[in-house]
Amino acid sequence: MISDEYVIPDRTQYPLAFKYFEDDIKNLIKVKILPMYKGLAREINKKIEEKGISTLNLSLNLRQFLHYFSDIPELIIKSVPREIRREFVLEYTNIK
Repeated sequence: MISDEYVIPDRTQYPLAFKYFEDDIKNLIKVKILPMYKGLAREINKKIEEKGISTLNLSLNLRQFLHYFSDIPELIIKSVPREIRREFVLEYTNIK
């Protein structure tokens, strides 16, 4: 069964790397992803309105956005500079 709801996991279930990069990730979401959502949502809602079905109150909300763009965490991880990832690995693992 496929759920269309995006559920944020309990913080204790976050991987250690997420806890380490949490502030950077939140800032990246605020600076890069949410403005992209606003522009995308505005365009989609404009197209819906142009089709003359705005009386049905159709619109794109944040939950739908996160559902359809569910690979955002991977994009965030790829955006973390290599030096920071290396520092994390050296500090929090036994891998040499």
